[in-house]
Amino acid sequence: MIVDPKMVALFNETHVAQMIGYQNITGLDLALLINFKNARLEWKRVLRPQQSEEFMPPDLRA
Repeated sequence: MIVDPKMVALFNETHVAQMIGYQNITGLDLALLINFKNARLEWKRVLRPQQSEEFMPPDLRA
């Protein structure tokens, strides 16, 4: 699990995209964004998108 503490007004798509990038790099499936900016704790669970079996990543060695 990846935990990313933030102090932001609101979570946005950039925060989620960053977490998905971290998940793709590490191979981990679960991440939590935690926001400490407001008096009430705010959090968002991010699950790594599952790749379909039909999707073949390009061969970058060619």
